[in-house]
Amino acid sequence: MKKVLRYFLVVLLVFSIGFIFDNPVKESIAENKPIEKNENIENIGADIANLAIDATNPGKINSDDLSKLDQRAKSINLDINKLDKQDKKKLENSKKVLNHVTKTINMRMLDPSEALAKAEKSGKENSYRFIDGVDMSVALNTITKETGAKSSNSNSLKTYVANGQNIAKISTESDVINLSNSSSIDGIDVSYHNGKINWDKVKASGIKFAILRCGYGKDITSQDDKRWNEYVTECEKHNIPYGVYLYSYAHNFEDVDSEVAHTLRLVRGHNPTFPIYYDLEENSQEALGEQTLSAFAFHFCNQIAQAGYKTGVYANLNWYRNYLTTFEQDGRYSHWIARYNSNDGHADPEGPFKGTTFNTNVDMWQYTSRGYVDGIGTYVDLNYSYVDAIDWSKNVTARTTGLVQAKNGTWYYVQNGFVNWNFSGLVLFNGNWYYVNNGVIDWNYSNIVEYNGSWYYVHNGMIDWSINTLARVNGQGPWYQITNGTLNWKYSGLSFYNGVWYYVNKGKVDWNFNGLVEYNGNWYYVHNGIIDWSYNKLIWYNGSWYYVHDGMIHWDYSNLVDYNNNWYYVHNGMIDWKYNTLAQVDGKGLWYQVTNGMINWNYTNLSFYNGTWYYINHGILDWQYNNLVQYNGYWYYVRNGAIDWTYQTLSRVNNQGAWYQVVNGMIDWNYNGLSEYNGILYYVHNGYVNWNYSGQVKYKGSYYTVTNGMAMPH
Repeated sequence: MKKVLRYFLVVLLVFSIGFIFDNPVKESIAENKPIEKNENIENIGADIANLAIDATNPGKINSDDLSKLDQRAKSINLDINKLDKQDKKKLENSKKVLNHVTKTINMRMLDPSEALAKAEKSGKENSYRFIDGVDMSVALNTITKETGAKSSNSNSLKTYVANGQNIAKISTESDVINLSNSSSIDGIDVSYHNGKINWDKVKASGIKFAILRCGYGKDITSQDDKRWNEYVTECEKHNIPYGVYLYSYAHNFEDVDSEVAHTLRLVRGHNPTFPIYYDLEENSQEALGEQTLSAFAFHFCNQIAQAGYKTGVYANLNWYRNYLTTFEQDGRYSHWIARYNSNDGHADPEGPFKGTTFNTNVDMWQYTSRGYVDGIGTYVDLNYSYVDAIDWSKNVTARTTGLVQAKNGTWYYVQNGFVNWNFSGLVLFNGNWYYVNNGVIDWNYSNIVEYNGSWYYVHNGMIDWSINTLARVNGQGPWYQITNGTLNWKYSGLSFYNGVWYYVNKGKVDWNFNGLVEYNGNWYYVHNGIIDWSYNKLIWYNGSWYYVHDGMIHWDYSNLVDYNNNWYYVHNGMIDWKYNTLAQVDGKGLWYQVTNGMINWNYTNLSFYNGTWYYINHGILDWQYNNLVQYNGYWYYVRNGAIDWTYQTLSRVNNQGAWYQVVNGMIDWNYNGLSEYNGILYYVHNGYVNWNYSGQVKYKGSYYTVTNGMAMPH
């Protein structure tokens, strides 16, 4: 029971420190079901919970402590293995939590750079609040429901709701505490972990803003948040003001630059009214130290601000206190702080710094990760914003020139205080370019538009800087290459459009082009301006012959290829004129003799291949051939198409003429003595049978009488 009591105290302490980030586990919130009391299972549950808390403690844990944590994990596993099958089943989900804790421990054992790279690749967070991508509060809640191990301040879980402007806590006694603050507005922050959201219900619940995760880590499309496009579209559709955050795994300034590029790529074409936040929380970053992390924060925010957006940093109290002190004291950018106090679904009326001497200028406070909002089927982070709600219209004066949104939602082009109904063209506003048609933004307009001598691609009323494709003016005439939203006159190469690859020459599709084109390290065959995927032939290019297979050069392709009734040997995509040995077609069937890159139908002799000499007859390996063959002044014995180095007896050429002594597959001109063939001994002199010899010869310790080249025992 001491283990359970320790769990009570540590849970209360950790929750008072506060955790961070959006809920990474899509878990529906349900009331508890009574569980059967089992002290053994309860103790194991407490052990797992305590281990999870210790493994996510802030600050760097030394190797000895990590080893002890690892041993504790193994010990708990042993305790579980001792249980009977029924009790193991009761711990099924708690065992999964233990597995996540073990992965977190292993991650903390790594070098920071390796840990950050590995974490970013997996997309799983490890921080004050996350264990291997699982929300800590969800993990502990899972253990409580499954094992009965629970915190000391409640006998059951609570459900927390956002209703209208009031964020309320409903306890088992059903007491309701109104925590809304007249100087703040209520909001949420969400990521793909929150799943499908009913934004009609979210808006009706009284939520006034949302902060949306656009992605994590470097500028890689696979690291875009899977729900980003859905969430931002819904917020814009429902006129819910929104901001953005990107979860950081940066280990150096190059990583920060890529994370900036990642963020700007995704917000391009959108107009967040709340800041773009840099999410700094990953455990492995702590080893970088305060000076580096504050420098990262400034580096990110400076570039986001230069792009025309409000910006800031999201971190918890511990990070602002120990790892972002310089940034926090600067005050130029927004501060979004996470501190949960008890983290029971409601905000402490005394604010985020209750019980501390620390204070900072806070624009937004994330006060719980265990909120519930109608329309969201998971726990959700709840926030207070202390800045004024966005004003969707502005006063227009005689000095006003630019785009202004009226209260009905329509955007007008105002010039010196009046709508210019005659104006049609591009207008810059908050970092984005919009197409105005007769004084009003035309959200249905998609076309190529000229501005100051350059042409830009407008999609749904805005220049779409992410567009890299082909387009025509008013849907007619030539096709032009659009690169990052701009007509690119310098571009010559391939371009993809509607499932087809076209060849572009100096910004325009060239329908007359036929030949090879390099693109992203590969070479493709273009016919009449389009890649011909059916092309399978040799092609001459810049002094060499290349083999195109299914429309592209395959540099790993090696084979015999037929071209104009001649066969050529292609090696690594090119005819190999130096190839002089055997080859097959498609690696099967007959073997052919290749000489200087071509099948040599006139070749009849030996050929060396992969350590073996073969007999070639008119360009083809003859497996039926059994004979003596002369090659480079030497005679060799060929059996079944290959030199037989084990052959040790007599043989004739074409079964005619003289008999020769073969030793180790070659005629031995120095051989003098008897040789046995088909049970008869013959006298060999200087390598061939001497039919004129008569006399006595010693052979294998015995003397034989030789008469006319044949021997009889003495």
